[in-house]
Amino acid sequence: MSPHLLLWILLIVPVLFLFLMKKEDLKRFMPVTLFAAVTSGIIYEIGIMAGFWYFREIAFPFVMYGAPAAATIWVFRFTYGRFGLYLVTNAIIDLVFAFIVVPWFNRMGLIGLGTWSGLIIYLINLGHACLLYGYQMWQESSKTIVNKE
Repeated sequence: MSPHLLLWILLIVPVLFLFLMKKEDLKRFMPVTLFAAVTSGIIYEIGIMAGFWYFREIAFPFVMYGAPAAATIWVFRFTYGRFGLYLVTNAIIDLVFAFIVVPWFNRMGLIGLGTWSGLIIYLINLGHACLLYGYQMWQESSKTIVNKE
């Protein structure tokens, strides 16, 4: 499979699955999904500037806004309110990403790795997942405060 075709599939197919989600759930978890995209972009940029990894120009938007965004919203849909389940789910997804997906993308030439190992990428992603959960908790508490007023 060509890298370009793979990137298009990773962008379009996960987004199409969002049409299966209830509109209320989509609205509820869209802010954390957008926050995830922004903070992921910051993490990716810091890594690029520090020489830890690089993305071929064509890969960057596909990697940022396709499958990761859809996965974020679906994981929150099924696990929010149960932090243990959320953490285990993210630990498994991040493990697959760091030790299977990233090396595969590296072999395809879509990304390159500098001095960082899969373990460091895994820990960054797991920390990022905890940040996202905290953000969603803040969003939920903000809605409660607004509704009480």
